[in-house]
Amino acid sequence: MVFEQVFLTCFLQLHFSNCCDDLANETILLTLQQNNLYLICNMLPAVNLYLMSAGVFGVTFLLFVPFINLVYKLKIRDPQRLEGRKDRFGDSDTVAIYDKIRGYKAGTPTGGGLLIVLAALIFYIFFYAFSVYEISLGKLILFLLGLVLYGLIGFFDDLKKVFKFSGLCLRVRYKLAIQLAAASLIAYWGIANGLFMIKCPFLGYEISSGFFLFALSVLTITFMSNAFNILDGIDGLSSGSLLITLIPLAIFVKSSTNDIADLVFIFILLGATMAYLYFNIKPARLFMGDTGALALGSIIGIITLTTGTLWLLPVFGMVYIVDALSSLIQWTSKYFFNGKKVFKIAPIHHHFEAIGWDDTKVVFRFWLAQAFFSLLALGLYFLVD
Repeated sequence: MVFEQVFLTCFLQLHFSNCCDDLANETILLTLQQNNLYLICNMLPAVNLYLMSAGVFGVTFLLFVPFINLVYKLKIRDPQRLEGRKDRFGDSDTVAIYDKIRGYKAGTPTGGGLLIVLAALIFYIFFYAFSVYEISLGKLILFLLGLVLYGLIGFFDDLKKVFKFSGLCLRVRYKLAIQLAAASLIAYWGIANGLFMIKCPFLGYEISSGFFLFALSVLTITFMSNAFNILDGIDGLSSGSLLITLIPLAIFVKSSTNDIADLVFIFILLGATMAYLYFNIKPARLFMGDTGALALGSIIGIITLTTGTLWLLPVFGMVYIVDALSSLIQWTSKYFFNGKKVFKIAPIHHHFEAIGWDDTKVVFRFWLAQAFFSLLALGLYFLVD
């Protein structure tokens, strides 16, 4: 009898937690309090998110085992590199340094990000259709656009690299144009449905429409997708950093919009990424690939815009920004100064490897840096909130 009361009253609170009928909510609350179950049931929605994330981890973990066997059989691997290669600037030294520090990873299967994207898509659609969580169709489409559009762009790159399809080669400017077009579609949907905003805490107002918001949204999504892709260069580096990043993002959601749709998606990503990280820790049995890296990077940008915390992106996104800018600085220097290099090799995480840091040391210190800047961003958020 007691168990039945617990189940019934907790189900009522979960089912009607977002009900607009105040009288119904008061009746349920009174029922819970009379049965001394209020404190337990009040925690149930949050516990369900944790259990949901654990369930996503378990299912995705089990799927990764046959998935890895499949990509081995299909030979979907990081390609072997030819001797005497040069980069686009004709620099063979940079290529030699890269082969020295990362050459032993050639032949490792790639495409782990594809399973993360598929798991996130399937689970999010499932919870949209069958759970008690109220996920709007607009938010469902928003996250699906980010995963699918940038996932397809990354999948195109993965096919080109793995199977060496020369006919699929696109110049950087054209790939960037495609990414900007995808980001424009996402930004349009987000703004048109009132899902994007930029808060200006020091000025006391927020931007929820207009060309300025559109332009910043496009740049944010495009930059973060590429920055995350650039960070994905050492075993466990990008996936571990993502797990740390999702924590402040979840807190931003809870403290700003309190949108359950965002929270559900974040907890799904937590579970799926944890499962991938198990197999991506050194020595990695599987790489993420551009499919997952571009898609997941775009999601960081999207959630930043749904929570209005773009002003904090330079803080909690510092690791991604510095890593991406190191590549841009290196490229700019070599382009305008006759091949002169600022770093031994870019991005900067490979530079640290080149000067003698063990790759595990690089990963752990980048994780610590990400944790530090995440804490700093949370502190600043609550300081001015």
